[in-house]
Amino acid sequence: MTGIATHGVFAPGLSTRGPVSSVLEECLSTQLKARPRGGIARFFGRSPLHPDARSHYRAALGESNLATVFSQLGPTFTVLEPTAPTGTGPDHLIVGPPGLFTVGTKGFSAKRIRADGPRFLVNGHKAGHVANALQDAEQTSRQLSDIAGTRIEVTPLIVVVDPVSLTLKAPQVAVTESARVARWFLALPRTLSDETIGYLSAVVESSGAWRACGDVDDDSRRHAQRFDRLRQEVDAARRRSRIWLFGSLSVLVGGGVAAVTAFPEPLLGLIGLA
Repeated sequence: MTGIATHGVFAPGLSTRGPVSSVLEECLSTQLKARPRGGIARFFGRSPLHPDARSHYRAALGESNLATVFSQLGPTFTVLEPTAPTGTGPDHLIVGPPGLFTVGTKGFSAKRIRADGPRFLVNGHKAGHVANALQDAEQTSRQLSDIAGTRIEVTPLIVVVDPVSLTLKAPQVAVTESARVARWFLALPRTLSDETIGYLSAVVESSGAWRACGDVDDDSRRHAQRFDRLRQEVDAARRRSRIWLFGSLSVLVGGGVAAVTAFPEPLLGLIGLA
């Protein structure tokens, strides 16, 4: 049997596959433009990230965190990804007690998102994510229905990663934040029996279009290792820069106090500090 995880199994290697892998590749490729930091830059905690790689880095972090969230779904859910990711179509397919779902993951670092009926707004600008999600779900439904010889319903879900805000007003397609994915699924009522879930898993497997998220190849593993090293460098630089920042603020505050106490009392009274 190939192409799908055994029912109820989720391997946490999702962060190194499929759409996440493409995000990692984009981040690492852009990061190649960064110049090596010198000793002084390292000492003061300057970030190793190239400015053009920062948005890709945040997106990769968000999707890596999504892998951890998916793992919280438990043994009754199966999480899959396309066998041949193309950058279009759903990023994941999830089979579980609430049904069958296509999941489109959208990185919106520090953006305001509003899903209002058929509209999907990013910082107030219209985006076509609702129509795309509906189309992806319908195409997946037709594909699986042709194999099964009966209608298989597929529900679309849009997962937004790292938004500054998410406003929902009767959205036409379900939308949730990446941090809330597990809670969103687990709050849904059961609509499928274990036997039906097993049958749907077999149908998905026979399509050849989906595979277990835990299946990693050598290239994906190398990308993940490089990204982990980059993340360690970024975290170390951030810690060091914060030490310098807090130290500088302490000096400024202490110096300000010393300067104030050195003022003659009449002058302090004039400026309202006596």
